[in-house]
Amino acid sequence: MNYFTFFDIPEAFEIDQKLLKKKFLEKSRAYHPDFFSQEDDESQEEALRLSSINNEAYKVLSNQELRIKYILTEHAVLAPEGQNTVPQDFLMEVMDINEAIMDLQMEENDKALENVKNQISDFKTTLLDQSQSFMLAFDSGDKSAKVLEGIKEYYLKHRYLVRMEENLKKLD
Repeated sequence: MNYFTFFDIPEAFEIDQKLLKKKFLEKSRAYHPDFFSQEDDESQEEALRLSSINNEAYKVLSNQELRIKYILTEHAVLAPEGQNTVPQDFLMEVMDINEAIMDLQMEENDKALENVKNQISDFKTTLLDQSQSFMLAFDSGDKSAKVLEGIKEYYLKHRYLVRMEENLKKLD
């Protein structure tokens, strides 16, 4: 079941969070298993199934990164985990940062650590700025392969940078 259809909201990268929460709460009240305790087993199971979908759909759609992944997966643009590749030119761009992280793993340096954090943050900001036109185009109805590929590239690069940040947190 498509999560956007489930909540009866438009498929988009930028969604009305208040509307999403309102729809979630409405569905929570409608499908809460406690309200079906006197019903037959089939009705109870259906309520439990719909309640689970409601919770999972809300979790995914309320989180931007999960929402991006969900939309890309729904449009069959994103391969299963571990089968997607980050563009080679991007890997070359972040090579210096990766080397700095390796250096920090061998020798602590607070100033260098802060510098690397700032570089990653700057990369993330630049990536988001570059991806906005693709996301706006999609939200305006352009669901072309070019638009979806642009968003996929943003998503993969962003995930790579998030993993770099996670490696840095281990050094703190």
